[in-house]
Amino acid sequence: MLSRVGVTMQLGVGGALLWLTTGISIGIVSALKRRSRIDRAAMGFALFGVSAPVFAVGLAALYVFGSGWAGLRAPAMCRSARIRGSGSPISFFPGPCCP
Repeated sequence: MLSRVGVTMQLGVGGALLWLTTGISIGIVSALKRRSRIDRAAMGFALFGVSAPVFAVGLAALYVFGSGWAGLRAPAMCRSARIRGSGSPISFFPGPCCP
């Protein structure tokens, strides 16, 4: 169980960084472009992200990135980093965005 703590921490930190980066970016765009179409689209995206069930988004991500739909295939570096599960957190950062 202790051998999995490193991978869990890498996933948690990577997810938090993606979450913060996306949230702050949407907030800045919405503050600068109030009541515009860009603001409405950004707020709709954020509302969908908060409201969508996690299991449905996860299944959709597995379908899109796992099957190679629309040419979006998870890079080999993401798969190998996930399988290795060890090493520095910097080498794992491409992994949290890939299923």
